Amino acid sequence: MVNKEQILSEFMDGYIDNFYIHIYPQLLAYAVRILGNNYSFLAEDCVQDAIALGYERRSSFEFPWKLQSYLFTCVHNNCIDLLRKTKRQESFVSQQDNVEEEIS
Repeated sequence: MVNKEQILSEFMDGYIDNFYIHIYPQLLAYAVRILGNNYSFLAEDCVQDAIALGYERRSSFEFPWKLQSYLFTCVHNNCIDLLRKTKRQESFVSQQDNVEEEIS
């Protein structure tokens, strides 16, 4: 059985091999659930950004569970930001299509 606290402690010490084997898939599944079928292909980007931030700040976490919480929060926020951005882009494109039809 894999000890999640041990893996996160190793991550905090700079060792990432076990993290990518055991924790990364959980973060990826979480991101896919948030993004849904239409944007699930962007899940890896959201997770990688969260991991990079967590790795940079790893020395500031007192306990492994705080790091885990931080990573899941970052993934959630990255996914929500991405969804908001794509919705704004889609809205802008549809408005431009309407303007082009009115000009015609």
